[in-house]
Amino acid sequence: MKWNTNNCYIEAVNLKDVIKNPNIVDNIISLYADYETVKSNFDFFLNVIDIMMINGYNIINVDSYETLKYINDNLKDYRDLYINILDDYKNKDRSYIDSSLIDKVKFSLPLSYVMWDISFRDKLLVNLVSYCNNALSYNGNEVIDIDTLKKVKDLVNELNNIGKFNDLQKIILVSNYIEGNTQYLASNIDLEGEYESYVINKIDNIEDKAGLVENVLFNHYGLCTGIANSTMLLLNNPVFNIDARTICNNEHSLNIVKLDDKYYFLDNTWNITRSDKEFSNAIKPVRFNSKYILFGKDLFDMTVSHKCLCDNPHINEATKKGIKNKVLIKDKNKMGSRVSFEYNDKNIIPVTKVEKR
Repeated sequence: MKWNTNNCYIEAVNLKDVIKNPNIVDNIISLYADYETVKSNFDFFLNVIDIMMINGYNIINVDSYETLKYINDNLKDYRDLYINILDDYKNKDRSYIDSSLIDKVKFSLPLSYVMWDISFRDKLLVNLVSYCNNALSYNGNEVIDIDTLKKVKDLVNELNNIGKFNDLQKIILVSNYIEGNTQYLASNIDLEGEYESYVINKIDNIEDKAGLVENVLFNHYGLCTGIANSTMLLLNNPVFNIDARTICNNEHSLNIVKLDDKYYFLDNTWNITRSDKEFSNAIKPVRFNSKYILFGKDLFDMTVSHKCLCDNPHINEATKKGIKNKVLIKDKNKMGSRVSFEYNDKNIIPVTKVEKR
């Protein structure tokens, strides 16, 4: 396995570069291809993937469902290819995507697409592939089943029925829901700030489970990947229509959010774990924490390691200072008694024992 110099991700070679320099074909581990290049050079594309597969590699990143379908429709028979559709970073209807029409390759969709009316029967393979250059490994969802998706959509509708809110208040609402219903749990023994947390009864593969959105949203505990992805799904859907994406490096996952044509960072994991007050028997806040909602690059650069940082194209567009806390609190207060910002312990799952170090 060949990695980049930081040992963080597998670089995908652009098909256009292979066309210019066919001699590099033997060194390709993962390939990126766009619709026009594939369509205009399909026989060459097939030759490249044949050589890749002889060398033991079968991962292709493509720019769109259109490209995936073109490849599928023009293959003569089934190929053991795994094709990742890359995020186009748009919130829009995805009903044009029909998984039943793809029968000659395996494929995955961006997790950020799944709430937007994709047609599928049972399960969807999903990815958090970052832009077109890399495939970061992480312990989040690789699959979303239709029952989980229905439950997430039902939850979005429940939140929406609380009241009519502006976009900032929708972000506050979702962050409040995640904070108030999620116990942070990273591993069987995890050091987090001044706490040491132990799982009372060992849970097999707990790190993988804690990274799943269904675990965070319906079992009410998890780690940063599941928390960030859950935040994304609750915001990025036709009901709330907030452009929220998960960003990650090899150490942490959080969200980048668009509000009023500006990009900000949102970190509900840090809202949970860096809260001034926590319950004594779990890393979970007693009350709402707004510090890490819609913050800017100054704080982002201080708190997040840039080693292996994904190359979401909007990271560098994020505002420098973020939204002032008094603005957040003002909009929060306008939500009134419809939303509780004081949390009780009913959703603390008795899986951890927390001690001061």
